[in-house]
Amino acid sequence: MNLQLGQEEFDNKLVNLQLGQEEFDNKLVNLQLGQEEFDNKLVNLRMGQEEFDNKLVNLQKGQEEFDNKLVNLQLGQEEFDNKLVNLQIGQDKLQHGQDKLQQGQDKLQQGQTALKDNLINGLGPYFEEITKHIDVKTDELRITLEDHEQRINTLSVRSIMQESRNNHLKKR
Repeated sequence: MNLQLGQEEFDNKLVNLQLGQEEFDNKLVNLQLGQEEFDNKLVNLRMGQEEFDNKLVNLQKGQEEFDNKLVNLQLGQEEFDNKLVNLQIGQDKLQHGQDKLQQGQDKLQQGQTALKDNLINGLGPYFEEITKHIDVKTDELRITLEDHEQRINTLSVRSIMQESRNNHLKKR
């Protein structure tokens, strides 16, 4: 009996041992899958590191380019300041020229006023003739348009009558 109990206990422990072995094998497979996943993530991390390094290099290049452009901007600012001084000098000369120009313009204005008065008095009859000519042409156009309108109305009536006849013939 002790032997039989010992045998059953041994068999139970053997079954438990086999179950433990299967559990161990499953965990080993999971561990291997986890290792593969870790390796994949490590590869992705390395690729991300390389990408980061490339972006850092690009950023440094951009910083150098920015610094160069800043120096150019400062040089451009100095050139702008010099041109601004030259512009002020030019404006002073321009103001002096403008004053002289204003004096000449005043003289021209006086002459223009006299010329305008002469033109108005001389062109008045010409404009009256143009007005008469436009009135005559407008009357001719109006008569032509009325004639065209009458023809269109006549054709419309004929077209309606013909359509009515066609409809009457279709009904027969």
